[in-house]
Amino acid sequence: MLKLMMAMVVGLTCVSAPAWAQDKKDVLTESQALGAALASNLSAYQTAAIVAARTQDPEVRSYAMRVVQDYEKANRDLLNLVEKGNLTVADSPLRDKIVSAANKDMGTMWSKEAGAELDKQFLTYMIEDQRNDLTNFDQSMIPGARSKDLKDVLTNERMVANEHFQQACTLGRRLGAETEGCPTAPGTR
Repeated sequence: MLKLMMAMVVGLTCVSAPAWAQDKKDVLTESQALGAALASNLSAYQTAAIVAARTQDPEVRSYAMRVVQDYEKANRDLLNLVEKGNLTVADSPLRDKIVSAANKDMGTMWSKEAGAELDKQFLTYMIEDQRNDLTNFDQSMIPGARSKDLKDVLTNERMVANEHFQQACTLGRRLGAETEGCPTAPGTR
């Protein structure tokens, strides 16, 4: 399924955004928002798939599999909008940044030995990635969505990203991951 999703995303025709669309700070055009969301979903999907296959901790495996399933569904939902002919996919500096970071992070996940260090690295990655996604949804992608269908899918993805973030924070605290930016744990100051 991963190869199919990658082929679908890579095979989509990208169109350039008009110059005037770049004038609004941080807000993407609808096509750029779609491109950034697809890239972000694929990044989390691929990284979680690597960890799900390599982790030895059952909770981390369960979490990674949930991430894989959720982002597989999210990209299917986005690609369905493209297939309906309602939307096109465009590149953007945000999408480029997501792809660049994803390539680095996937290499890191493959270089770690299976075990506690891989789990900590993955949870640290997910905390940072999902926190960034929440910001990107709020500042760039959702405001750029013009169609109700895309806005609905992106809003739902934002809710899922928040759930992933919260769960990564909880697991990360238990396993010693870097939890900077996580909400304060209940019972702590």
